[in-house]
Amino acid sequence: MRMRLKQNAWMFPTALFFGLWLSWSYVNPYGGVTSLSSLVCQLSGARGDFSLDINLHALLDLTLRLLPSLIFQALAGISLYRHTCTASVYVFSRMPNRLKWYGKECGILALQTLLYQALVLAAAVGLAAVRCTITDVSQGLPVLLTHLTLWSLWTFAFTLGVNLLAIYVGSSAAFAALAGVQVACIGALIALVPLIEQPELAQQFLRINPVSCLVLSWHRSIFPSSSYTLSVGDSLTFLLLAAVVVAAVGGWLIRRHDLLKTEMDGG
Repeated sequence: MRMRLKQNAWMFPTALFFGLWLSWSYVNPYGGVTSLSSLVCQLSGARGDFSLDINLHALLDLTLRLLPSLIFQALAGISLYRHTCTASVYVFSRMPNRLKWYGKECGILALQTLLYQALVLAAAVGLAAVRCTITDVSQGLPVLLTHLTLWSLWTFAFTLGVNLLAIYVGSSAAFAALAGVQVACIGALIALVPLIEQPELAQQFLRINPVSCLVLSWHRSIFPSSSYTLSVGDSLTFLLLAAVVVAAVGGWLIRRHDLLKTEMDGG
């Protein structure tokens, strides 16, 4: 346990740094006053009262907002993979029920992900509270919790995916591949530009692009002035199912794959 704490010592300063950076870079309300819901929406692409637009600059900003999650995926995913390889020597050789160990590891990773995203949010909101006046806090709490849940599920699914893919290609290549998938999802949003005059078709395109789930300002119940009408319930369900599917695939691999012979990073 002490070793695991040392391995994850990076999480707290990293989360605080990125939370402060996000707040300083993207939370700059006119007149020094913002509602909590508007503040949180700005962390996923909104600009004040305007939802995330579709242009190269806005999509680059969205990619930068994803950076704290990507860093967590790299550090936690690689750490989990190496811990799995170590465990394969000391645990799997003696433990017939690998799924019990794997379930515990998934639970720990889920808690770490939730804590990391909560720290990022806390730092972002804390700095914003120092720099400006935050209003309508009680109405904004559901939005904050929705953001926390969506981004935690996304980060958990990809972090676990890094660990599983690393079994075959190594941890560095696994992270590069899955980070590329996420950036490609953001880049694919540029295809919405020709669909501006066809809102129904644009809506369907957004629904099949998973990264849309992270943009709160595209969810009408959260951002009434949004041009799009994504459902918070659909986004939560999709990301929850994605996390469950990745975890289930991982359980199948852990049960059947011979990790004792296939450590890709050496050692």
